[in-house]
Amino acid sequence: MSGFLRVRLNGGIGNQLFQYSAGYALAQRWGKRLEIEIPRESLQVFRGHPRPYALDSFAITAPPKTFHPLYRFATSRSPCLVPILAPLRKSLSITLIDEIPEKQNLTSLLSSPTPVGNISLSGYWQQPEALPLIEGKLRLELAFKSRATGSNRLMLEMILQDPCAVSLHVRRGDYLKIKGAPLLPLDYYQSSISQMVDKVRSLHPQDHAGSDRHSPISFYIFSDDMPWCRSYMPRLFLPTTLSSVSHHFVDINNEAHAIEDLRLMSSCRHHIIAKSSFSFWGAWINSSSSKIVIQP
Repeated sequence: MSGFLRVRLNGGIGNQLFQYSAGYALAQRWGKRLEIEIPRESLQVFRGHPRPYALDSFAITAPPKTFHPLYRFATSRSPCLVPILAPLRKSLSITLIDEIPEKQNLTSLLSSPTPVGNISLSGYWQQPEALPLIEGKLRLELAFKSRATGSNRLMLEMILQDPCAVSLHVRRGDYLKIKGAPLLPLDYYQSSISQMVDKVRSLHPQDHAGSDRHSPISFYIFSDDMPWCRSYMPRLFLPTTLSSVSHHFVDINNEAHAIEDLRLMSSCRHHIIAKSSFSFWGAWINSSSSKIVIQP
């Protein structure tokens, strides 16, 4: 391999997974050694919400690199430092590659010539259209390293034994503090629940020909604002047309242990997701070819 490609992590689990996937795809394409740059602890909190390094829960092969002042200085994106640091980066054979929406994205980089030397990769890279190019290898990388324990093990067993388990994710938390954040209305979830029931019943017809008996469908609700969900979500399951439908609030993990919620979500058979990278990966990690995913 000719040099390394070090991907700079930023944000929560969903963002970290997109960033790792982008780095993995480019490292494979360019023949670079993939490394992970873990953010400092002070950067692992966003608007009061914990965003710890989470990739060590997966069977990833790229080694993590702890914070190093010289490397961090050399790869600074500060506008006033970029031109000044050019000689230092040249001596270290480091090229900065940043995501530039509508101009430099993952798809265009994958078709570009191999850069010389080492690469510092920065951006969010929320571009799922590039994932099929590396899907087989990436699924091996994103296998959970250890087994669920305690309450999570019991919930996982319950989900796996459920013939029609549907994850439903409600993202609020930090979105409440961000102007213009994509908070979804209850109407979206009500419509999605009805659509999911229809789609699942078409996959699992009546247990006995000519009967009105339907296979049970269970919705497992995940959220970073469970009190809000307990207050407003139950009314969405009241219509009599939703017979044989149940719902469960999965509230055994806090934000610091969101990786366990991701494991549980991905273990469901079908998914209703929010406008959230965490939601996206909860559905993507489920490798079933028959899964149903409803999204905004």
